[in-house]
Amino acid sequence: MKKTVKREMSDMLKKSWISDIENIKDLDILEKETQKYLKILKTLSEMYDREGEQSNQPKNEELKREKDEKDLFIFSRKLNGGMGLDKHYEEVVYVPEKIVRQLELRHGDVFKCEKNVLKGGKDYFEKLENQTKPVEIEENSIIEYDYVVVGYDETLKRYVCNEQYGDNGLVSIPTWLIHEQDISKFNLKEGDVVSAARMSDRNIVRIRWKYNTDDVIPTPKPKKATEYKEKTFQNLFEEQEEFYGLNIGIFGAETYICNYIKEVEKRGGHVNYTDSDVRSQIEKVVSQSDIIVIPILQTSHTKAELAKDGAKRSGKPFVILKTNGKTNFVRQVMNCIEEHNLKCEVSK
Repeated sequence: MKKTVKREMSDMLKKSWISDIENIKDLDILEKETQKYLKILKTLSEMYDREGEQSNQPKNEELKREKDEKDLFIFSRKLNGGMGLDKHYEEVVYVPEKIVRQLELRHGDVFKCEKNVLKGGKDYFEKLENQTKPVEIEENSIIEYDYVVVGYDETLKRYVCNEQYGDNGLVSIPTWLIHEQDISKFNLKEGDVVSAARMSDRNIVRIRWKYNTDDVIPTPKPKKATEYKEKTFQNLFEEQEEFYGLNIGIFGAETYICNYIKEVEKRGGHVNYTDSDVRSQIEKVVSQSDIIVIPILQTSHTKAELAKDGAKRSGKPFVILKTNGKTNFVRQVMNCIEEHNLKCEVSK
C-alpha cells in the first residue's frame, strides 16, 4: 500500500469519526463506533508497516552483503608485511608483518579486516578459507629466505646474508646485501638470524623478522637410521595415541590453541595452558607438564622467557615453535618425544 493511499484513507476515516462525535448523542453508541474507527485505523497502520518491512528486506540484505564484501580483501605480499586489495584492485589495508606471520598469510589469500574494533583502536584480521576471491591477483616476483644468518663482509664493508639454516644444517647461499635502513631498524649484528626477502631482479634483501637466537632451530645432529623413523604427513595424522598419558604445557598461542588442544587430545594427551604473564601461574603449568611448548610468534617475551627458564630448571624438554601450523606443532612434539625418549602410557 502506498503511503499516499494510507494517508487518504486515514484522513477520510478521521473525518467520518469526527462527524459521528458531533452528531451521535447516545454515548454507548458513540463508544462502539469509536472502537470500530480505532480498530480500522490500527489495522490500516499495521498493513502499511508490514509492507514497508517486506519492501525494505531486499534492500537490507543488499546493504549487509555490501558491508560484508567491503570487509573482504585479497592479500598482496610485500617485502615486509603486505596490503589488502579490494574489488577495485586498490591497496586499501596495510597488514603488518606480525599479523602475516600469526595468520600464515600467503600471496593471494582472502582475509577479513574490521577497522578499530580491538582494544586500543587496533584492527581485527582473520584469514578466510575456501572464500571466493573479491579479485584475482597476479603472482609476485618476491624471493623469500627464512632463517638466514647476518654476516659482515670486510671487502664490501656491508652487512650481508650468505648462510641459511635448513634441513641439512647451516649451508652457504649466494651473498645478498642487507638494506641499510634495516640495519638500524632491527639493530642487526653478526650472527643474528632473520627472515628476509628480495625482488627477483635485485641483490638487496629487506629484513622481515629478527629471531631470538636462543629460539632458532640449531644445526641438526646426525642420527642413525635405527634411531629415527621418518614419519609421512599421512601417518602423522592417522596415528592416534602418540601422546597418550603425556601432559603438554602450552603458553600463549591464543589464535591456534584450540587446534593444538584438539591434536593433543585425539592422540590421548592432555594440554595444560595459560596466557598469563604471572610467574607463579607459568611455573604451575610447567610443573604439571611433561613437555613445554612455546609458540614464539604468539606469546609475549616475558611468558616465553619464564616458561623456558622454568623448563630448564626442572629439567623438562621444551619445544620452540617458529611457525603456527598444527602440522608443525604435532611434528615438533613427536620429535621431542623421540629425542628425549619419553614413554607414553598404553591405552587400555
